Amino acid sequence: MPPGVAPAAPADPADRAYRADPGIPPQDPAAGTGPPDSVTGPVAPSAAAAGSHQPLARTSLTEGLLHQWQQRNLAASLPLALRQLEDAGNLDNVRLAIKANHAASRRAGGAADGHRPVGVGPVDPLPETGYRGPVFMDSDIYKTLEAIGWELAHGRRPENPESPEGPEKPEHPENPEHPELGSFAARVTALLEEAQRPDGYLNSYFQVSGEPRYSRLAWSHEMYCAGHLIQAAVALRRGAGDGRLLAVAVRLADHLVREFAGHQRALDGHPVIETALAELYRETGTTAYLELARQFTEQRGRGLAGDSGLGRRYLQDHLPVRASATEVGHVVRALYLEAGVTDVAVETGDRELLDSSARRWDDMVTAKTYLTGGNGSRHATEGFGDRFELPPDRAYNETCAAIASFQCPRRAARHPGRRRTDD
Repeated sequence: MPPGVAPAAPADPADRAYRADPGIPPQDPAAGTGPPDSVTGPVAPSAAAAGSHQPLARTSLTEGLLHQWQQRNLAASLPLALRQLEDAGNLDNVRLAIKANHAASRRAGGAADGHRPVGVGPVDPLPETGYRGPVFMDSDIYKTLEAIGWELAHGRRPENPESPEGPEKPEHPENPEHPELGSFAARVTALLEEAQRPDGYLNSYFQVSGEPRYSRLAWSHEMYCAGHLIQAAVALRRGAGDGRLLAVAVRLADHLVREFAGHQRALDGHPVIETALAELYRETGTTAYLELARQFTEQRGRGLAGDSGLGRRYLQDHLPVRASATEVGHVVRALYLEAGVTDVAVETGDRELLDSSARRWDDMVTAKTYLTGGNGSRHATEGFGDRFELPPDRAYNETCAAIASFQCPRRAARHPGRRRTDD
């Protein structure tokens, strides 16, 4: 065990409170049935995944820089985030979506109103609706819930294996010293359950606006928000033993499979759905999710992401991923896509796909990464520049890009021959 890393308490074998669409076939039992219950991290390769590296089982940090950041997150960042989700209108937007659902159910067929013409750009307020903020406001909710899920993993209560009904579980998962986290997650999950449309769709902006779904994916962030919801659901399931949000995520993922699987319809301009679907496959064993993640990955480079106004390279839609040799465009988009490429390659055993990712990663580290580890030399596009275009006074190097650069190498390190990416 590395210094500063201690084993955590045994996992809570809570029943999985979800059920996939019966029309979507589950995973072949020979390929495994999801991660072991001892896994409490965001990446848990299936038993059938290529490579031998597996995550440490239920560990915790006890010292060092990352442990200090965990303490700050708990003491300051999470309480602030909980307040801001109310103050900034994120949760009110979900409540508006619930009202929109009720209004739609009173109309013939329950269809959305579509009262408003399609807007443009990522920040597009909805006058006279009460909606606040840009189109991706839901994602802040999901990122906060994900953080809560991993925090609750540190405060799981001891179980009583002697109970005749089996291990005892609290009504709401809690950190004993911070019960507000579990209660907040429960309240928000209930809101999301009510806001979700009968067919599984969930996005407060489009439910409030009445705009056609998936009509402007270059900027709409619809599947980006869906991806973060899935990641939050996995975190609450693995970290807290709570599968209620996972049931919402499964319904949403099943909706995406019905809408997009087997079609060359469209791609979200901001990747993250790829890696989220791959992880949902690992959690549920439903192969349709991995197949959709693979489809979205392979369809890049065919113009399906739409017109961002900043060109196809900005959206990593200029070349198929297998043919691309260097990272281009918006850094966070590029590296979130790279994480998904790696997940798909590892789970499907696609060495050619993994090697293409390795080429881009090595080129980025060699010629597009600052000495600090930052990425993104162009302010105008929050993007990569040319090779060795690394001006010290114009470096963008945003925090989101740093988070994305954590995700990519950690996934690649799980495959033999790619462990140097951890460095």
